[in-house]
Amino acid sequence: MATTILTKKSNNILVTQQPKVLRISKTSKIVKIDTPAKNLLLTKTNKVIKISGVHAPTAAVDTVFTAACPAATAVGDPVFALGTTIGVDPDVDNVDPTDRDKMPAIGVVVSKSSSVVCTVRFAGVTSAIFSGLSQGFVFATASGITQTVPSAKGDFQQVIGVALSATKILVNIEPMVRL
Repeated sequence: MATTILTKKSNNILVTQQPKVLRISKTSKIVKIDTPAKNLLLTKTNKVIKISGVHAPTAAVDTVFTAACPAATAVGDPVFALGTTIGVDPDVDNVDPTDRDKMPAIGVVVSKSSSVVCTVRFAGVTSAIFSGLSQGFVFATASGITQTVPSAKGDFQQVIGVALSATKILVNIEPMVRL
């Protein structure tokens, strides 16, 4: 759900609907804000501000895609894109932080409809497909994920998300770094 924060700053009212910031001058009467979720209507009368509208999106954004993958790829594995398919869902394979050609991770396998077809989440919260996680960063490894910060010289380190619970992660792929 989007967060809306109202604060008064000198002669302006600062309205923040993350990640956007909008400044409304003190003399404004009615302002319409178009957000990806819904329209918000701010009405300023004297010193009262009324906010109406829906703050959260009415439909979830699709943050998964279907891809061909090796039979050895398991649910929970971070994967990279094979080839250079642009505008088409890529085939995927397991990442290997010791091999630059098998990085960067683009997502995490969240399900498999057959031994060679998988669903990859590239952003957002996974279902309960993991076990034993602690809250904190999750890194890509050749054999799945780890919460131990990789440190082998010459390898690539890549945060693929944050553990929200023992069984779920928020997939938030960050750029890889060479150690």
